[in-house]
Amino acid sequence: MIIAPPLDPTAEETKAQGGSAEKQCILKFRNFEISEKFHISRSYVTLSPEYGVIVRLDLEQAEDEAGVAARFMCWTDKGSGDFVSAWAMGHKGPKLPE
Repeated sequence: MIIAPPLDPTAEETKAQGGSAEKQCILKFRNFEISEKFHISRSYVTLSPEYGVIVRLDLEQAEDEAGVAARFMCWTDKGSGDFVSAWAMGHKGPKLPE
C-alpha cells in the first residue's frame, strides 16, 4: 500500500532546486489525458524525512473561468522504490509558496 505525503508542505524542509525530480513529475503529469485541461501555475519541491523529495504542482483549469484548482504530487515510495504520484482534484487549500 502506498501512502501519500500531505498536500500542504509547511512541515517540510524546502529543497532549493527540484532538478530531475521536478522534470520527471511534470512529464508524469503531462502523460495524463486530463492534463490538457490544466496548466501548471506553480511548482514547489520539498525534502521530507518520511517521503524524501516531494514535488507538488498547483494546477488551474485552463478553459474554465471558475478556476477549478488541483494539486499533483510526486515522490518516491519507500516500500516499492517507485516514483509515484497523486491528484487532489478540486483542491481548495492554500497555494504553494513561491
